[in-house]
Amino acid sequence: MQKNFALPNSDGLVALHCGNNWNNGVHCGPRTVNLNNYPWNVNTNIGARLACDKVFRAISKFYLYE
Repeated sequence: MQKNFALPNSDGLVALHCGNNWNNGVHCGPRTVNLNNYPWNVNTNIGARLACDKVFRAISKFYLYE
């Protein structure tokens, strides 16, 4: 089975950046992965966001089923 992967160069250089900033809209959150930049990409974003599966499930049930 063939899978499509986008690699930055022919050497297969890949780095995963987990969690995106708030201005990424629907693509932000602690469980997202940014595959858009090279590993040496540098910025000055600073922040913290906590993730708790128990709270996430409770909120999801509230919005999805009520």
